Amino acid sequence: MNDFKRLVFAGLFVGLSSTSAMAEQTQDMPTVKGDYSQTTQLADGTSYGYGLHLPKNVNKRKNMPLVVALHYGWAGDAAPLDYGFQFMESMMSTTFKNAIIIAPSSVSDSWHAPANTNALFELMEDIKETYSINDEKILLTGYSAGGFGTWAIGADHQEEFSAIMPISGAPRYMEPFEVPPETPEQMLEHLLGLPKINAQWDIPVYVINSHGDQNVPISLTTAYINGLEITQPDANVTFVTLDDAAHFDVEPFMVEAKAGFKVIKQAWKKKKHCE
Repeated sequence: MNDFKRLVFAGLFVGLSSTSAMAEQTQDMPTVKGDYSQTTQLADGTSYGYGLHLPKNVNKRKNMPLVVALHYGWAGDAAPLDYGFQFMESMMSTTFKNAIIIAPSSVSDSWHAPANTNALFELMEDIKETYSINDEKILLTGYSAGGFGTWAIGADHQEEFSAIMPISGAPRYMEPFEVPPETPEQMLEHLLGLPKINAQWDIPVYVINSHGDQNVPISLTTAYINGLEITQPDANVTFVTLDDAAHFDVEPFMVEAKAGFKVIKQAWKKKKHCE
């Protein structure tokens, strides 16, 4: 397997087993600051894992932001229960501070599949019932395959979120590869054949891509953003581009994501003052 194909499998492909929606928590819910690997019991008796980050003084704070974080790809028959936790702990909890973060492990072959979205929304409701979440401050984000998932789920379910931040993804409905691409040219051909995102954006959209990304060509996102400037000039869309960061050079992406979260929180405050 050449290096490009290995990177594709590691960073984009989500080959996961399907399951049904969540039933109930199998662990006590934590109440102090920290990163936690949590497990929920699904209706069919199988387990559903997710990462949970709680900020300082979570038991005393009211109306906190919630960040829903979708992990990068997983090459295998099933994602480990702690895969979302690993993603959350390594990339998300230090980026989105002063917020509760949940990072589920995908349960289907694409993030926008009903098995994933149904379980995700059940989890979100459970988190809202447990902690003091502001329904008008919910950010959906994700990296790589999770970036594609952020575009797709955000476009199809804007009523569930207050903003989206796709990172190193493209505005396409990502599906598994029939034949994994071996070159960047084959990757681009595959991505061009995927269904395009088509949405009227009513929530802030903060996009981060890189010209140096060998797995997700920035040209796909650039064309989409240019189209939005014409068709939806009043949409709240921010497009941040990095010059040289490669697909797995995650630190520059996370620096921009941290800055972007501040911008989104300001947009939330502005909206509240305008109402």
